[in-house]
Amino acid sequence: MEMLRVRTIEDVVILDGFVQGITRGLSYPTGSLLKISAHYLPNFGFELSDDNQAGFEALSLKKYFEGWERAAKVTLDTIKEATRKAGFPVDNSHLNVEVGKIVVELLMNLAKADKTRQFFLTDIGSGDGETTSAVLDAICNEGAFELAERCEFMLVEPSGENAWNAVNSLKGNGKDKKGHRINKEHKVSITMVSGTNHDFLGRLNEGESDIIYSNAVFHHMIFPTYLDTLREGLAADGVLVIGDWYTTIFKHPALIAEILEDLGIDKVKLGEFRSLFNCSEGDEKKVYAGEDMRDEIITNYRMKHYIVGIGNAFLTIPEENRDEFLEGHCAFKDRKEDLEKKGFVTDSEALGEHPAFGGIKNNVRDVDPYGAAKVGAFAKAAKPPAAANGGQDKKQKLRAAA
Repeated sequence: MEMLRVRTIEDVVILDGFVQGITRGLSYPTGSLLKISAHYLPNFGFELSDDNQAGFEALSLKKYFEGWERAAKVTLDTIKEATRKAGFPVDNSHLNVEVGKIVVELLMNLAKADKTRQFFLTDIGSGDGETTSAVLDAICNEGAFELAERCEFMLVEPSGENAWNAVNSLKGNGKDKKGHRINKEHKVSITMVSGTNHDFLGRLNEGESDIIYSNAVFHHMIFPTYLDTLREGLAADGVLVIGDWYTTIFKHPALIAEILEDLGIDKVKLGEFRSLFNCSEGDEKKVYAGEDMRDEIITNYRMKHYIVGIGNAFLTIPEENRDEFLEGHCAFKDRKEDLEKKGFVTDSEALGEHPAFGGIKNNVRDVDPYGAAKVGAFAKAAKPPAAANGGQDKKQKLRAAA
């Protein structure tokens, strides 16, 4: 059977229909293939081009939002408990702490270079405000209270309710009236922006943000076009800080077949899935045929265990509240490649010329021992990427303002 060539939205609908028909009845369904990183879609028959990318991206965002709207408190609570039982040594809270630390290190360096500068910081996908809270924690830990009063924080979140609750919680306007401890003696400006789609990124004003930071958000954006908006939103010497998870568990149909098998799919249906993508039992070994695959293999094994754990836990909640397991995770090298093509400086040596990075030896920090969770800080390059190749020289000079 020849693998279906996916070139149009209609092709996606057909292929998704096949996959969802095969996996129907599982406690943790796959969801749309358009939740998988664009780096890996060709392994599933997708033929990406300038003509179809915009349509694919719009449908991908729609699929993600449908899942988020379906999720209820019981969904999130069940996932959180399954995560704990899966035995991951770190979770999003650890990433938040590291994001907070590096943001404040960058901020203190910029403040040292200009003692009167006011700073605008943007939290993308702020959720309940935990990442911004971690930044404020780091300011307190450094005793940099005067610096906090020179900062304005903007929380950007597609859910207006979440953004409003986060701002009120940080400012002490929520039900408990506590707020973040920094607000007891120091006034910190915190505002919010929301939207019903990922076009909320478009509400960033050009050149306004000195630091944009985010945690565990961008693996929901399968094409790197969001980096264009973030780059435009940064000041000339602006810095982007990303905390995220990096796995390749969804990069090949053979790896997804392993997940389906462990979720208890019928053997006949498993055979149909493998046939749909021209893969056979044992092909997962070919995926790991390269050198230095140890960390990737360990990370993907843990990720599979985590997914199956959630699937088992979902058996206890209503079907309409169950999430889907496909996501846009990618390898860190793929994210780094996207950043460089979109006009960000990623090389630590080149970043040494930037005032924000003075004394910062590692702009990319491992939070997980096997590289599954990282926090990275990247500067806006002097020029946008060349239209011809979308790339950037490794030693590209930073703006004179930097």
